[in-house]
Order: sequence, then structure tokens, then C-alpha cells
Amino acid sequence: MFLPFGAGPRNCIAMRFALLVVKMGLVVALQRFRFQTCKETPIPLELDDKGFLKTKKPIMLKLAPRVVKHGE
Repeated sequence: MFLPFGAGPRNCIAMRFALLVVKMGLVVALQRFRFQTCKETPIPLELDDKGFLKTKKPIMLKLAPRVVKHGE
């Protein structure tokens, strides 16, 4: 079993801060970039039977910077 921050009374004291930093990083990435699938990504996605919500082939994404016009 994978426990990234430990468990019980001696778990990581910075666990909540670390999760907040990861969430804020995701928010900033979603605000600054558009995520688009590449031509290598199979559509529709085929799920692998060996893992929970795991695809048979990787999901390839392109990141395009968002262009913000002033006044919008």
C-alpha cells in the first residue's frame, strides 16, 4: 500500500500544505494553458483491465498558452 505522507499520529506535518501546493499548481496550469489531445492519442480511449482508470495507450497532450485579450 502506498502512503505518501505516512499514516497515524506520526504522519507528515506538512501534508496539508503539500496538497495545497499541488492543487494551486494545477489551477495555475489550467489558467495559463489549454490542454489539447495530440493525433497520437486514440479516441475513444480504451481502458486497460489491469488498472483502475488506466488507458491501454498513453494520453498525449499538447499545451498551448492561453492568449488573454485586455478588456475581457
